[in-house]
Amino acid sequence: NDLFNTIARLRRGFDAVANSNKPFIAAIHGLCIGGGLDLIAACDIRLAAESAKIGLRETKIAIVADMGSLERLVGIVGKGHLREMALTGRALASSPSRAAACSASACPSGSRGMSMLPWKRRCRFQAVTP
Repeated sequence: NDLFNTIARLRRGFDAVANSNKPFIAAIHGLCIGGGLDLIAACDIRLAAESAKIGLRETKIAIVADMGSLERLVGIVGKGHLREMALTGRALASSPSRAAACSASACPSGSRGMSMLPWKRRCRFQAVTP
């Protein structure tokens, strides 16, 4: 019962990001697994450095992801890539051919391309008044 309540509480945090009316942008460097994967799956836009690897490592230790990432990832990486990640535990690398599967764009590691400023400018939201 305590474990179930803890998982439900943690999932509500990721659900809050996914359901927010504010845009969330994730910048991914290096290995993104576990809670990091859950968080980027809940974000609206994902930017991946060339060094980024995104994976469901839960498979390698025989547990199941419970924070909503599986439901969200199907629409982000597609059913085929998600099955590969879930069944093998391998990570998707941010190579040019795979970057489109897991992120809005791939940027050279350590480059200015990872700057959030261009995305902030593109994502200008105005308040709607009734």
